[in-house]
Amino acid sequence: GDADLDTAGRREDYRKVNDVFAEQMDTLLRRLLDERAATGQATERLSALGRLMTRIVAAARQFAWEDAEILWALPRRSGAWTVKEEQMDAVASLIGQALLVDLPG
Repeated sequence: GDADLDTAGRREDYRKVNDVFAEQMDTLLRRLLDERAATGQATERLSALGRLMTRIVAAARQFAWEDAEILWALPRRSGAWTVKEEQMDAVASLIGQALLVDLPG
């Protein structure tokens, strides 16, 4: 925890990493779709799923930044820190369970 931490530079670096993620995920998805299409496999569902996953990663990174800002303001290993960690763990667990479903197709 460091309530006086200047996060402006860190935020810019975080955005740069987000840009790299988005670019690489789009590139990987296009490559996967091209490979599947070349073998005659249908790609519509995979394309939709890939776009959804890209958005999920973007949202998760946004929430991670917001959580980091909250944690930076709290004394390390305080009761408030522990509560925030437990909330983050619970949310991550729920999202993970929701994503681990067998999708049709």
